[in-house]
Amino acid sequence: MDLNNFAVFGLMRKRMAWLTDRQAVLAQNLANADTPNYAAKDLSAPNFKRVLEAYGIGAGKGGAAAAASAPVRLAATNAGHIQPPSPEARAQPLGVKGGAERSPAGNDVSVEDQISKITDTQMDYQMTANLYRKHLAMIKSVLRR
Repeated sequence: MDLNNFAVFGLMRKRMAWLTDRQAVLAQNLANADTPNYAAKDLSAPNFKRVLEAYGIGAGKGGAAAAASAPVRLAATNAGHIQPPSPEARAQPLGVKGGAERSPAGNDVSVEDQISKITDTQMDYQMTANLYRKHLAMIKSVLRR
């Protein structure tokens, strides 16, 4: 059995690879915390919509081009289901926080921010690894029966 045939395992592997790469970038930021004129770096989060389209989820009949214009809709099969909020009721972001203050040497690495991001990345990786293990255990359980 090839686990590559299951989209959920592919998604989890991609997530874990991105988290590994992000951890390396954040560690590099910490290593250069005292380097003059060093600017902190971070990886941009993966675009979830593009990831879904790559796996053919939400693409519909028109393929990726149609999926780009048509949002994924929630299915309400019962009148008692919670309806999605209207676009006006959704929370709006308050704005993007600026970068850390620059040191006299021109460095903008905030050790506290980097450690916080590293901790978040580590927790996300552990969660994804646990999900991977749980899904694998479910498949093994089904195959034993």
